[in-house]
Amino acid sequence: MTTQNDSSRVAYEHPWNGAPDGVAANFALADLINNLPRRLTVDGQVHAETLLAASGAIAGFAAQRALLSGMAEQDITPANGFHTVRTTNGGLFLYGEPLDRTLVPLSAVDVHKLWPLAGSGAIEAGLALHDLPPLAPMFEHVAKTLGSEREGMTSLPDCEFQAPTWQLLRAVWPLAQMCFNSQLSGQALDPPVIVSQRWRPVIAALAAGKTIQNTALAVPPKKALTIVMESAIYACKLAPAVVEAPAPANA
Repeated sequence: MTTQNDSSRVAYEHPWNGAPDGVAANFALADLINNLPRRLTVDGQVHAETLLAASGAIAGFAAQRALLSGMAEQDITPANGFHTVRTTNGGLFLYGEPLDRTLVPLSAVDVHKLWPLAGSGAIEAGLALHDLPPLAPMFEHVAKTLGSEREGMTSLPDCEFQAPTWQLLRAVWPLAQMCFNSQLSGQALDPPVIVSQRWRPVIAALAAGKTIQNTALAVPPKKALTIVMESAIYACKLAPAVVEAPAPANA
């Protein structure tokens, strides 16, 4: 992989190389890429747009969880840039520039965020650098559709997922946690190694970029990148209880 915003096309290096949990992070990345399509297989087939949405949602939610894990609850306040929003239909969301910054780089050397990594995946799949979609309309779409029938869906016309994004995330987030917690291939490590929160958003972003490449025959990379980013932006705002609350006993 190469960084998408560098004209010299410098080869991308995993930021966890040499870290104590670096091998576990490599296992987690491979497990997420390989197992997510299996989790979403229905009647032997995978709906490519739904897979992309789920991949983006994991990346967005992982970014939120990593950010908040390093903060005390009393610090998640308007004074620190966070705002809680409740929609008319009862949805609860967390807004704030700190959350947006988990997905979008602050500078050209900030290459471990979702936008450059997913964009790199789209470019590797054939998208021209000058044809990258603009980000601002994606954030605007997510904001204006909260609480509506289009909440969690993409802005792209004639593009639907097999379930709303929050439902997709609830279905696949346990898999992502298994990957991060070395409960799949990572079981080979002795003693077990849990991937630190620091690397989890990067792992999910790299997996999303790879998913864009793997679905390129079914979904054009520009469309795929938009699905991934809009799903991530939405998932990054979801209240953790929406995703992590236990399913009802009679579900």
